[in-house]
Amino acid sequence: MSSWHPTKYKTTNWSAYNDALKQRGSLTVWLDPEMTWRPPPTGKRGRQPQFSDAAIQTCLTMKVLIGMPLRQTTGFVESLLRLVGLCWAVPDFSTLCRRQRMLNVNLSYRGGTGALNLLIDSTGIKSEGEEEQLYHLLRPVHFGTIDFDRVPENEGGDEVCDAFSDMEILNRLAFALADSVGIDFEPLSTEDFFERLNFASLSRWGLAIEFLIDAFVECSLSGRTTITIGDFVETFADRSEIPKAMSPFTASDYEEILDPAALVKLLDKD
Repeated sequence: MSSWHPTKYKTTNWSAYNDALKQRGSLTVWLDPEMTWRPPPTGKRGRQPQFSDAAIQTCLTMKVLIGMPLRQTTGFVESLLRLVGLCWAVPDFSTLCRRQRMLNVNLSYRGGTGALNLLIDSTGIKSEGEEEQLYHLLRPVHFGTIDFDRVPENEGGDEVCDAFSDMEILNRLAFALADSVGIDFEPLSTEDFFERLNFASLSRWGLAIEFLIDAFVECSLSGRTTITIGDFVETFADRSEIPKAMSPFTASDYEEILDPAALVKLLDKD
């Protein structure tokens, strides 16, 4: 009697496979300037709540989607609000920890095959399709695939929507994250660095943000206040197990010596 062996599969459509993995990280966050971020007075005696349930749920949703601790979540939400020009205070980690225990979450679910579109408006948080989003005057923060060739558009007089290139958005986000932890990012704010970061993160916004956060943590733990390329070399080596000499942050010919398909398997091994 022959012994049983598990079936082995071999990937042959690497292009489609790579696109599918990129699609996993596609996310668009829509923020409504008219949403109730600070709740009205309750009419009861004592200290009034400073943040609405919608504000708390927004922060906790970002925490789950990106996979960050509460402290990093507050800095991330601050960065999102800065990107869309909303001057709102953000709950600190202790407030989020306390309020999440009594929060009544109301998030509708709808299956789909396209990118996730998350609406945060005056009625709460929900997922919707593109046709329904056309009826909302919201401010979008796009987290699909990074595309440095995308030409910024500014139609209809909206100074926020599509007003910046993806490289500029990534640069602004990096500075916002750096400011939240007191680190100087200026030395790495170059086109060459962001090209390397884009390659290392497989053009995924989520992975690029993870590399930024991990590098800032690496820099902060070392006691320095200025980020260096070495922090990203360490972060990439820990994540991919690729020798530091072959890292896209150090090698001049990284696009030739690193196979994107193999890099996908290494970075998605978990």
